[in-house]
Parts: sequence; C-alpha cells; structure tokens
Amino acid sequence: MAELQITSDFEATKCVLIGAMLYPKNANFRASYSLRYRWEALTAQDAQHTLSSSEMRDLLNAASRQELREAADAGTKQGTVAGDLLSLMYEQWRLDKPWPSMRGALSFYREFAVGKKYGDGEALKYSDMQLRTYFAASAPSAHLWAAHRMLKRFKDRGKSYKTAFTPEGMPHFLELAKELQDFATTFIPKGTKPAKPIIYAADLLLLPKTILPIRSDIRVL
Repeated sequence: MAELQITSDFEATKCVLIGAMLYPKNANFRASYSLRYRWEALTAQDAQHTLSSSEMRDLLNAASRQELREAADAGTKQGTVAGDLLSLMYEQWRLDKPWPSMRGALSFYREFAVGKKYGDGEALKYSDMQLRTYFAASAPSAHLWAAHRMLKRFKDRGKSYKTAFTPEGMPHFLELAKELQDFATTFIPKGTKPAKPIIYAADLLLLPKTILPIRSDIRVL
C-alpha cells in the first residue's frame, strides 16, 4: 500500500489524511478529493488562474461531487467501525487484558452499539459479519480512524478531537495514529491461524517513518 504524503503544507496534508480516511481503497477518489479541494479554494479567490493541459485532464477525469459524497458517507460509517475495533484491541493490549483480539473487540462493540445510531440516523450495525466487513473495507486507514476515535474519548473537553485537523492538533493526531499503525502491523493475537498481525503493513496507507509514535496514557480516556 502507498505511503501517505505528509509534508509541511498543512492544507495538502489535511486533504491527504481526510481522503485516506474516506476513500481508503480508491486512489482515484483520494486524488479527486484533493484536486477539488485545491481548486475550489483557488476559485474562491478574486483572481484569474491558468490551468495546464495536465491539470485540465485531471479535473475532467476527477470523480463528481455526488460520487465523492456518497462514497464519503459509506467511508465514514465503515471507518468509524474500523477505528473503534482497532482502538478497542489496542486498549485491551495496553491494559494487559487477557487475549486482546478481534473477537474480544467485537463482543465489546456489540454491547456498546445496541440502541445507538450513526450520524444519519441509521442504527449501528453490530452483527459479527457486518462489523468484519466494515473493518475490511476501511482497513487501509484503520489506524487513522482509531486515533481519531481515541481522541474523542480523551478527557480534555474535546480539545484533542476538535483540533485533530488543525495546525495545532494535527501533530498529536499523527503521532497517535503512528502508534496505532505500529500496533496493528506487529501485534499478533493469540490463537490466530495462521499467525498474522491485525493488518499487514502492505495493506495500510502508511504514515512515513519521520512521524514518531506517541504512547498516550489510555487511562485518561
């Protein structure tokens, strides 16, 4: 899987991260999202802009707003589940719980999900098959979703969660996501046959080695 382009350009990096979370298995949609975001910002300025032939081709080949919107809705639901399941396994491991595993995370999630709804009002899915399907769909960006979901539970009045995609809060978000990336690609749950990590590194949209992981005290969650 490709390495995410994390640079000093904050707006470009934000687009890369959000695109990865919403469209983890569709490179064209990720590129289209960043392209549309960039040109919508440029056209909002009171100035003329000249497009090269290659830029014009890219815009003509970009996914439509409707396509991106529909895929983003599905990506958000699937990503939320993937993030919750990965963060639950991580927390089980950090707290030295017996047998941290997908099975344990699924059991906890089922109890949590009953009676709750997604943002659009649809009831949360909680059958094992549906949850595993959602996890597989968003596996490439599960570390990003897990970090975002964990930040939401930090006892800091929502500051870490609300600033995750701002210049102030993004470094912490990325460091936590890198910690979860390392966990997902190295931790092998007991009883897994054949033995394998939660997610193979080759299946992730990887954060670069320049980002160092941070091990937050999960007891503040």
